[in-house]
Parts: sequence; C-alpha cells; structure tokens
Amino acid sequence: MINDPKRRIADDRMPQNDAEHMVLAQRIATVETAVDRIADAMERLVRLEERHAETRDGVVRAHDRIDTLTARCNEIEQSVVPLKWMRRVLAALVLGAAGLIGTHLMERWLR
Repeated sequence: MINDPKRRIADDRMPQNDAEHMVLAQRIATVETAVDRIADAMERLVRLEERHAETRDGVVRAHDRIDTLTARCNEIEQSVVPLKWMRRVLAALVLGAAGLIGTHLMERWLR
C-alpha cells in the first residue's frame, strides 16, 4: 500500500508543517466566508423573486382591469352616437317649431 501511486500523491498534497496548516486554515475560512455571502445573496434573490412575482401579478390584474374598462368605454361611446344624433334632431325640431311660432306671431302682430 505504501507504493500505491494514488496514496503517494495524496500524501504529497497534505500539509507538512504548521505554516502550511495555517495557510490551509485561512483558505478554508475564506471559502466559508464566501459560502456565507453566497447564502445571503441567495436569500436576497429569493425575496426579490417573490416581490417580482407579486408585482407581475399586480400588473396582470391592472391590465385585465384596463381591458375591461376599455370595453365598457367602447360600449358607452357606441351608445352616445345615436344620442348625439337624437339631440341634433330634437334641437332642429325645437328651433323649427320656435321659428314657426315666431313667424306666426309676427304675422299677427304686423296685421
């Protein structure tokens, strides 16, 4: 087993003195710090994704409401066109009647 090449490579990579142990400990501490930062960033990312989903749902609801209101406005606009026409006809009739009455009164007054 001592002559096993894999074991020899592993033994060569193991720290041989206290200085190497300290360097390895510092590297492990750096990796732990980086992992902690990554975990914090992932938590923030999850919170942002939740907010994004809520915002997206709100935007979809708003657009649905806008579509409904647009349809209602179109219906109202379509019903206003005949009302405008009817108002014009009634105004013409009233003005015509007033003109006829005025003409009749003027004829009587001038006689």
